[in-house]
Amino acid sequence: MGWGRSLLLRAVAAIAALATGQCRSFEDAPAVPDGGTDAAVASDSGSDSGSPKPGAALPNCDPSIPTGKRVFVADGYKNGGGIEAADKACMDSAVTAGLCGQYVAWMSDSNINAIDRVPRDVPFVVVKNGAVAKVGPSREAVAQGLVTSINANASGAMSPFSEVWTGTLVGGGKADQNCGDWKTSNGSAVGVSGTVTQTSAKWTESGQPICSKVLSVVCFEL
Repeated sequence: MGWGRSLLLRAVAAIAALATGQCRSFEDAPAVPDGGTDAAVASDSGSDSGSPKPGAALPNCDPSIPTGKRVFVADGYKNGGGIEAADKACMDSAVTAGLCGQYVAWMSDSNINAIDRVPRDVPFVVVKNGAVAKVGPSREAVAQGLVTSINANASGAMSPFSEVWTGTLVGGGKADQNCGDWKTSNGSAVGVSGTVTQTSAKWTESGQPICSKVLSVVCFEL
C-alpha cells in the first residue's frame, strides 16, 4: 500500500512540474539532423534567430568545397560595430546564400592581426558564377597576393564593390589606421582598405578611405 501511495505521489508531482514548465524531456524535442541545430533549444539558450553561433551548422546548406576553404565578399558594410559586426556581416551573407560553415572577416584591429583570424595550412578558393577558382595555398601566401581575385559575394555573383575594409598591411599584420577598431564611422577618421579586383598585395592594402564610407569586407571560412 505504501509503495502504491509513493508511486501516486511521484506521478502527481511530475504532472505538476510539467504543467508549470519546470522540467523538459529532451525525448519530446524534435529530432535534429546530424550536424544541425535545434532551433527550439537555441531559443531556450537565449541565442537570437540571426547568425548561427560558432559550432552551429545550417541544415540543408551548400557543403564546404573539398578543395579548400571558401572566401567571398560581404557587400555593403558600414563601420561602427567593431570586428564582431564585420564577422556577423560575413555570417549573415553566408546564411542568406545557404552556405555551410563559419566565416570571419579579414580585418585587423589594435588587438589582433587578420592573418591570425583565419585557418593556417589550408588552401583557399573562391566561387565565381558557379566555377571554383584557387585563391592561394595558405594564409601566408594569400597575405602576399592572390592566384585569383576574390571579387565575388557569397552567392558566387560578382560584387559591385571593389574596395573592402581590412585594417591590414601586406603580410597580414595590423595597420594603425582602423577606424577606431572599426567602432566609428566618423568622416574625419580613416582606415586601411584593399581592392579585391586586384591579385597583388593591394587586395589587402591599397588605400585609406574615410570611415564613413560604405565598402565591403572579405570573409574567410574557418
